[in-house]
Amino acid sequence: NTQNTYMRTEICDPDQICCNPGQNGKIETPENLQRKIKEIRLLDISNVEEITAYLSILNSENNRIHLAGFPKTIEEVREKSADPSDHILIGINGVNEVIATATVDDASPKEADNFINRLAVREDLQRTTPRPEGDKSKGVGRQMLEGVLEWAFTTSQADGRERRAMHLAIAMFIPKWEAMYNLATHTGFISGAIWPNNFIKEDGSTVDMVRLYILREWWERNVIEGTYAITD
Repeated sequence: NTQNTYMRTEICDPDQICCNPGQNGKIETPENLQRKIKEIRLLDISNVEEITAYLSILNSENNRIHLAGFPKTIEEVREKSADPSDHILIGINGVNEVIATATVDDASPKEADNFINRLAVREDLQRTTPRPEGDKSKGVGRQMLEGVLEWAFTTSQADGRERRAMHLAIAMFIPKWEAMYNLATHTGFISGAIWPNNFIKEDGSTVDMVRLYILREWWERNVIEGTYAITD
């Protein structure tokens, strides 16, 4: 089943203090393993613990202010998962914790707008300080977005169509919205339209949203040529 395709990276035994160096000769420690996504796959809706971890990420203070229309209960998650055009993805780290989420929403018939929605990282793993000089590691958000793009462009929609482009919509003028915008552009997305007053905040006020997109051929070029920027 191509819809269950996932991404793996080489990891080490989390019970070991150190192990074989990775591609950059870096020793993997338990702390490194916690921040490294080893697998991106569909949420198991039969696994209550997994759904609970997914909901905890979405409902955290730093994340929910950026999200609209997300499920808040196990029953709502299962109801949403019943729609074959909605694909709820989770990122699993090297110590088997759910640390990131995203939803790939298929385009409607006669349309080609596939969206990545509800991209979120567990709050304690979000970057809160500038990257140290010389640090070329990828944050959890960058790992998740790259992995979701790989999943989206190497699987098919529920109706069998290939995804030719992926879109993101980001609510503007909310704390840290620029970080999400920079994450998207450094992963190959380009800015498109501005939707005025399109996002309703928790207090009922509205803000604009910016829409970004990436074409399949751009993503393929980035992967083949290794042109992803080293930043998140």
